[in-house]
Amino acid sequence: MIRALAAEAAASPGGRVEPSEPLTWAAFHAMRDGVDAEVLEDGRRVPLRELAETTVARIRPFARDLGDEEALEGVRRIVAEGGGASRRRRAFAAGGMPGQLEELVRETAAAYGSGASIGGSLRDSARPSR
Repeated sequence: MIRALAAEAAASPGGRVEPSEPLTWAAFHAMRDGVDAEVLEDGRRVPLRELAETTVARIRPFARDLGDEEALEGVRRIVAEGGGASRRRRAFAAGGMPGQLEELVRETAAAYGSGASIGGSLRDSARPSR
């Protein structure tokens, strides 16, 4: 996506320069709220999901020319499903810290094609013994 954005910028010299304050504001909200954030676009608040979708559509021809179009699918997936932080928050809301850790172990094992698991349940092992 970055290469496509750079190619777009190079093809359109004289683009606008954003002041740092709106970028800082948008970065804070994106970090805090993930893909559910609202960010600033042309001085108005817009859902990050909406902005990401329109940006991907706009830069797709540049990505295609660079051979990077397939990489945009990862952006689409994150916009649709949320990123890692969103998954961590959902897991924590559903099962507290043990639930969050269990989900992280499952994701990590799946990513590495391993059947690895943690012994027993974290929910059981997280309880103090009496």
